[in-house]
Amino acid sequence: MAEEILVRESLSEHRLDLGKKLLEELDKSGLTIVISLWFYQVESSDWRLILCIRDYDNLDLKELYGQI
Repeated sequence: MAEEILVRESLSEHRLDLGKKLLEELDKSGLTIVISLWFYQVESSDWRLILCIRDYDNLDLKELYGQI
């Protein structure tokens, strides 16, 4: 059953700009971002940038987080 959620904090231009810069840098590094989206996390009342990375299963997680 659907539930209505009140988003108290709008997504700021500053965060949008930071997300855009991150995606540009990741693209330069050779990571292929298939999907990116901003998600409002109700529990923490905060926005999260979600990334879907091509060939994620074939990457070393330490190396991946180092690139991010």
